[in-house]
Amino acid sequence: LSMNYETPVETLIQHKKECRRTLMNILSPVVDDLRFLQYEHLMHCGSYWDWKDPGGFIHISPVTWGANPKTCPAMNYYWNSKVPSPEYRVYRDGLDYLLDTAIPFEDEASEGFGCDVIQENESQ
Repeated sequence: LSMNYETPVETLIQHKKECRRTLMNILSPVVDDLRFLQYEHLMHCGSYWDWKDPGGFIHISPVTWGANPKTCPAMNYYWNSKVPSPEYRVYRDGLDYLLDTAIPFEDEASEGFGCDVIQENESQ
């Protein structure tokens, strides 16, 4: 993987931490439940917005081996009807599973944010 990037791996890791810290600062005032979590053997990135209720949105981006994550394809799922689509339900159930097995990031990018979780009462 490191051969596909001109930037050293250590620098990429530091940039990732800085990006997580910046996102935390930007999103924590407007998001009820913000988490940056990691999982073993997972090669996807995802964003879940109001995913438990009608109107919810799920964004999934698989990381293709050796590819730049910025150019990997993505899939979007919306809950636009009385009941979610079968595909939406699969990703919703998958997120429930992942949240049960999540490992919080434990680095300086997460300091001050209570194990990477911002609950509604903390963000106000």
